[in-house]
Amino acid sequence: MEQFVIHGARGSYPVHGDPYRRYGGSTSCFSFETGQGLLVIDAGTGITALGHALYERDELPPITILLTHVHLDHIVGLPSFKPLLRKDAHVTFLSSAKILGDWRRSLTTVIGQPIWPVDLAKFGAAIRFEELPDKPFTRYGVTLSHCEVLHPQGCVSYRLDTSNGSLVIATDREHGNGAMDRRFMDWCRGAATLIHDAQYTPEEYPARRGWGHSTWEDSARVAETVKAQRLLLTSHDPNKSDDAIDLLTERAKRLFPNTSGAREEMAVLPDGSDAARKPAGTSKERIVAVVPEPERQPLTFHYTFTFDDGQAKRFTISLNPDTLELIPAKRDAFPNWTALTHCQCSNCPLNNDREMRCPAAVGLIDLVDTFGRSLSTEQVSVSIETEARNYTKRALLPEAVSSLIGILMVTSGCPVMAKLRPMVRFHLPFATLDETRFRVISMYLLAQYFAEKHGKAPDWDLKELPKLYEEIHAVNLEFFKRLSEMEIEDANLNAIVRLDTFGQSVSFTIDSQLLEDLDRVFESYLSAPQGSSTPTTSAGGA
Repeated sequence: MEQFVIHGARGSYPVHGDPYRRYGGSTSCFSFETGQGLLVIDAGTGITALGHALYERDELPPITILLTHVHLDHIVGLPSFKPLLRKDAHVTFLSSAKILGDWRRSLTTVIGQPIWPVDLAKFGAAIRFEELPDKPFTRYGVTLSHCEVLHPQGCVSYRLDTSNGSLVIATDREHGNGAMDRRFMDWCRGAATLIHDAQYTPEEYPARRGWGHSTWEDSARVAETVKAQRLLLTSHDPNKSDDAIDLLTERAKRLFPNTSGAREEMAVLPDGSDAARKPAGTSKERIVAVVPEPERQPLTFHYTFTFDDGQAKRFTISLNPDTLELIPAKRDAFPNWTALTHCQCSNCPLNNDREMRCPAAVGLIDLVDTFGRSLSTEQVSVSIETEARNYTKRALLPEAVSSLIGILMVTSGCPVMAKLRPMVRFHLPFATLDETRFRVISMYLLAQYFAEKHGKAPDWDLKELPKLYEEIHAVNLEFFKRLSEMEIEDANLNAIVRLDTFGQSVSFTIDSQLLEDLDRVFESYLSAPQGSSTPTTSAGGA
């Protein structure tokens, strides 16, 4: 099946390392192969891996490389594109001198002496240079057209119209030129998939105006205006980690819900749907293990702690949207204090034969490492970004950290703490005691509804709820012991103490007197006519 594959989605320069593994660190390169040939858009460092795979084929397809422009990050991968070394290779370069000037000279200057030891013309492949025609044309069964976009020294965006849908790729585009923007919008209309530059946030853009890149907000508004079916954000800022890209993607989804960040080796169909990735290195069909992009994006919470000296610590919590379980970070090693048998809770149902690590401890590794040298007396400004709204508060560090510890422990996979996990779906940082009591009781009663629905005896009288908090108290005590054995300052320890004290307060005040007080709040339900669940009103709700 014909599919569009992303080989590199970083802008400006390549990056590598753990913070960039999910979205990749290679610069701009994309491909689309049909039975007639291979279209490649841009030749950043992402083209290297594509070239290695193609080089292994017995027969190479004809290759056309469409260049958006000749800035270094878009052509730097060409010297390592191995098909250029094969004498049976036929490679055509296409771009626009009207928009870019003498792009051929720029290309052969970079890939030639003295910058590169071998001139492009001497690589071995049969190489041609062609100018983009003004009107749409057909190559390898795909109708291609282009549009000039705003970028220093010029830039070309490409549109691929195929039998399975249309796709637009605009790697480096800045908004702000009215006439050019209108032409671009008109040209994009009808395309199912829009791959668009989103290097900056709206907050960053004013200081970078004129640099030739867009924001996630502009990308989302373009997709909405041209009625695209799917938006892929590209040209990721090399200074942004995967977590940072997750954050701006989530923000973009509020404007255009079907938004994703472009990832290396991601394959999509022109109609906007995901495709199973087929290796470029073989022309024969074979079954491959494919992990498609999740249909539902993780539920994320972003915590930022800013200290008085200006230093900021940031945490992104990603949860499975269906189970609300924490999506753990990939680790090569774990500290000894995370072993299940190290201060294992007396009420822990886990067996060491099956579980080597305490789930709650594993979930808190980064937090413990970050605040291990912090004191309880330190003041911080904490901001929390959720799916629905943002929260900010000035607080002592233990209070600020306890909110984060709570959500991490509850979602970690600890079978005791998991009983509180449903409340995470509508996370309410820094809730008051009254707010928490109301939320806990509401959650617990909803749990009894589902218990009865599944054939279990419900606890409508809330008799077992205090016992649940006794179990949670036992976990907090043992976890305090676990951390106490480490050589750390008291901020993390006092955050656990505060969290536990708050939990005990919730449990202590869930009694008959509290329920009688709440009874009055529900008077309208109690006075409703028999058989009616809600009173009739003449106006909107509260």
